[in-house]
Amino acid sequence: MNLISKHSKSIGFILIIGLFANIFLWDAATSFQKTSNSDEMGADITKNSENLDESDESEEPEEPEEPEEPEDPEPPEDPEDPDDPEDPEPPEDPEDKDNDKIEDEIEQENERELEIEVSSEEAKIQSVRKMESMKDKIQFSVKITDIGVELELEYESEHNSDEIKLKFDILFSNVIEFVDINNNDVYNPNIDEIIQTYEFQQFLPINYSISTTLTNSTIHILTISTIDDVFLLRFYFVEEFENISGTIQTPTQMKFDIEISNFPFLSNFSQIALSTSLESDKEYEYEDETEDEKKGYSQNENGLRTTDNTFSGMFSWENSVLVDNVDQNVLVSFNDENSILYLNYPRGDHILHDPKMGVIGIIIDPFVFNINFLLNEPLFYIFSLLGLIAIIFGFAMSKEQYRHYLTDRFLPMNTYPHRLSMEQVLENEFRSRLIDLIIDEAGIHYSELLRQIDTSPSNLAWHLDILETYKVIYKQRVGNYIVFFPYLEKNPFANFNPKIAKSKKTLQIFEIISENPGIIQNRIATRMELNRKTIKYHLDKLIEADLIRLEKKGRKSLAYIIEK
Repeated sequence: MNLISKHSKSIGFILIIGLFANIFLWDAATSFQKTSNSDEMGADITKNSENLDESDESEEPEEPEEPEEPEDPEPPEDPEDPDDPEDPEPPEDPEDKDNDKIEDEIEQENERELEIEVSSEEAKIQSVRKMESMKDKIQFSVKITDIGVELELEYESEHNSDEIKLKFDILFSNVIEFVDINNNDVYNPNIDEIIQTYEFQQFLPINYSISTTLTNSTIHILTISTIDDVFLLRFYFVEEFENISGTIQTPTQMKFDIEISNFPFLSNFSQIALSTSLESDKEYEYEDETEDEKKGYSQNENGLRTTDNTFSGMFSWENSVLVDNVDQNVLVSFNDENSILYLNYPRGDHILHDPKMGVIGIIIDPFVFNINFLLNEPLFYIFSLLGLIAIIFGFAMSKEQYRHYLTDRFLPMNTYPHRLSMEQVLENEFRSRLIDLIIDEAGIHYSELLRQIDTSPSNLAWHLDILETYKVIYKQRVGNYIVFFPYLEKNPFANFNPKIAKSKKTLQIFEIISENPGIIQNRIATRMELNRKTIKYHLDKLIEADLIRLEKKGRKSLAYIIEK
């Protein structure tokens, strides 16, 4: 379908205007360019409590590795060149003085005040937003019971003068040791053989401590452990955005570590599954991509969400687990009959996993256009063309023509779990407003959509998901931002690989190779402080995207950018 053939003269004129506009934008931006802040996220936690010893500390998990073909062992590489320059430390970003990759304006608007009450068997944490005009309350509860550890979450707010409540619970009750009969690495109670059920019955008293970060913010920590030290939970509560173990924790969440140490296996051929019971008045929905992933706060997460009154509670987990200091995959299985989620872990002496629980859809996320960020990202050129694409699209096709295009096209798609016709998708008044905005402002940012449409973030996310599922719109991650476009079978970014845009590590490796043609894998690993297998995973993505090539020199592989 040729959308622009009838407007070639207009578009030619627009392209000329767009070219001058881009040149003007570049000149103006260059004069204000500053070096962007460090890609290394986070404020390292300074332990100042006597209640946590060194065994409580965990290593920062690296990005999980995809399965790969075994490779021939390589001999040790030559030692690093002492003259190889180190990456310079960038200056402080005035928009992010605590250097946690979250702009200070966003942090101030979402800052919360915590009140914590702790007894030997129960802790209550009340989190209230400090901003008077947006007061709300999250109540977390961590409780030792006769059958395990129970986590409760309640949310209350004043939204459009109506009180809104959200409530759901999670219970960790036991660990199941089983033999995987069908070799699918997940526990199925109807198929697999149970070796033993390790019940959580006897616990030490709840331990409460406080840690202070390098930026003088406070992290509240609760620790619960069985008497035999086999099972331990460590909970983190924050008043503002914090980087904990490489993941951004928002102040609306409770992050926690699950540690299983020296589990008393009864079989040499078994693995374990942590039984996690979920309770809510509403159904749970499985998410392949969590809201934190969409916002760039985390990577490689899955989760469950339960929604009530347009607000959602969530339980999410990373798809990797640290087993004896090695990253391995986590698989989950779900029993719909009794709402039990099984977190399936490989065998090991020490297992460390870090899920999260909290409220989503209440973070105030004003979009602040950061020209310094764009100038220092490989994706700047994409952003510089967004306005031009929006103008071309507006000239090339009207809103009415676009709706006819959507209903007339033949395009295979999997619409599960939605059961709507395309006509029903387009007839909805709210979604119709969304479509109009995205047509008028192709490349519009999520927060800008939220500002222009009077609704809750979770309601917006739900309708955007419907429009994406039915291929009415599509989203593109550009650095830390999500932008939306009308969906065309042929669009300006059809060949752009979202795997590259989504991964900061991949972009960093690409930049290292571009600055150091012929660099070897070991040197990239040293610079990135990652293991060789993880580096290989990212190199494979760049090779697949036809962005780099590897050239053999003896037993070494030299990496080069493919010039286009």
